[in-house]
Amino acid sequence: MKYTTHRYIHKLLAGTLLEEERLELINWFDNLSAEESQAFFEELGQYMDRLDDEQVARLEDVLQHLREQSISTVAASKSRSLPFWKAAAIITLLLVGSVVLLNYLKKREALSSESAKTLVWKTLTNPARTRTKLRLPDSSWVWLNAGSKLVYPEQFDDSVRLVKLIGEAFFEIQEDNQRPFYVQSSRLVTQVLGTAFNMKVFEHEPLVVTVQSGKVKVTGEKEERVLTPNQQVEYLEGMGLSAVKAVDASVSASWRNGVLNLNNKTLWQATREMERWYGVTIRIDKEKLKNCVIAGEHTNTGLYNVLNSLAFVLKLRYTTNGNEIVITDGKCP
Repeated sequence: MKYTTHRYIHKLLAGTLLEEERLELINWFDNLSAEESQAFFEELGQYMDRLDDEQVARLEDVLQHLREQSISTVAASKSRSLPFWKAAAIITLLLVGSVVLLNYLKKREALSSESAKTLVWKTLTNPARTRTKLRLPDSSWVWLNAGSKLVYPEQFDDSVRLVKLIGEAFFEIQEDNQRPFYVQSSRLVTQVLGTAFNMKVFEHEPLVVTVQSGKVKVTGEKEERVLTPNQQVEYLEGMGLSAVKAVDASVSASWRNGVLNLNNKTLWQATREMERWYGVTIRIDKEKLKNCVIAGEHTNTGLYNVLNSLAFVLKLRYTTNGNEIVITDGKCP
């Protein structure tokens, strides 16, 4: 039922949860033992914490026509060990579909126990051509690549360490068995205890997680993968998580040392990397060129040296106008 439950949450967010599926959840939940209920709350409580503002807004649209119902009696009867807002939110979202939930989701920090910290979030944004090394409040280190954004709290709370990533970053996480570390992206959640790994989360590109040391668990909509050193997994929209594959993890993180690695990339993927690396815009006029697979590593190399290297291999023709480069012709090898 674990992945079925996750799938139903996503269907609810998309507005496609069927009535018989909601009833199936109700029946399943009513037959849980106390221990199973507690495990259910803990897991789905973590899931709810991963919702971003966009998902909450989408959830509001989905739920606005569903029947409104009080959450107090449901929460009190099912769990006394979890914070009230979390138990109520989980049960109401999955089993009732009440609009009342929205107020709890949006104010969950305020509705937590009085002793809980109110997190103050900070944002580090790297423009093109900029790479940054940052020390987090728990003494973990993050290298943030060009064209990337990291959102993190001034201080982590007592139970979990959570950061949010758009773009690419390399993490060296301090081990803390009492406070798991999560990296939240738009499509996946990556959980670690103490490890080093690279994560790449750019729009319209495969999401890639590569582990250098330690162990990482990557959770998608319907499945999860556990990675150990020199293993990698990808997520493709509409296809889910790939099988785990063996790689040289040092290659994925070589950007930290000024290496632009274009090995086994399509020309389209390479130009996306180059845009962030050099702060330019590159357009490929001929569709057939976008899927040409290329190779090459460039260490601290200028833009036009890289372009000319690609032009030699692919017989490219290109024009320039300020920061815009247009590839007009070429041929796959």
